[in-house]
Amino acid sequence: MKLTLKQYQEVQKICKENSDVTIANGLTISYLFGLTIEQVNQLSAKQYFKYLGKISVSKPLFNFTDRFENDVKNITFGQWLEVTQWLKYDIDTIIDKVAASILYDRTSHPLDCKRIQKFNAGIVIDAVSKFIESYAKLLNEYEWLFKSDDDFEGETEAERLRRLRKTHPFLKQWGWIFSAKEVAQHNGIKLDEAYNLHIIKALNDMCYLKSLSKYNEWQSKSV
Repeated sequence: MKLTLKQYQEVQKICKENSDVTIANGLTISYLFGLTIEQVNQLSAKQYFKYLGKISVSKPLFNFTDRFENDVKNITFGQWLEVTQWLKYDIDTIIDKVAASILYDRTSHPLDCKRIQKFNAGIVIDAVSKFIESYAKLLNEYEWLFKSDDDFEGETEAERLRRLRKTHPFLKQWGWIFSAKEVAQHNGIKLDEAYNLHIIKALNDMCYLKSLSKYNEWQSKSV
């Protein structure tokens, strides 16, 4: 039984809400196979493990359909903003939302989420994992943009690596609506048009604006 994404998310929810593995497994069997709790309790050990053995989140064989963008450098500023908001939360609860933001054939985000929940869980997990890996690499490339002046001074290499393994401070520090407005103003375009800019263009604009702000601050102190 290869799980759909919706089934996978529900199973993850069950496991996180029940620390006792036996209870979590029983509830999972009940949910996936339509058994009552009483019926699950009456299963023999052989039947119990047989049901568990039927559960799989692997990708189906010979299904290589490219449905998602997995390179962050190919997305728009708007997609970046969406993904950044979702990644503030537990990944298992919002994996459908991240996937909807990087779907090639996009319609409306709520409808895309419902559609993706019917996809094979293995395909979606694989696609989102690859995208997040690419996303994290881009964060590191633009680390200067996403840190404050006082961050990381005197930091050793070991401390830097420990910090990078944690949630990047960028996710908490930036007010993205304000940043998008600044990028739009810088380019002389409307806010909606700024969301359609290529992500690298938008990030480079933000680097320029941050550098300009620091230069103006330096000038004011030099007078």
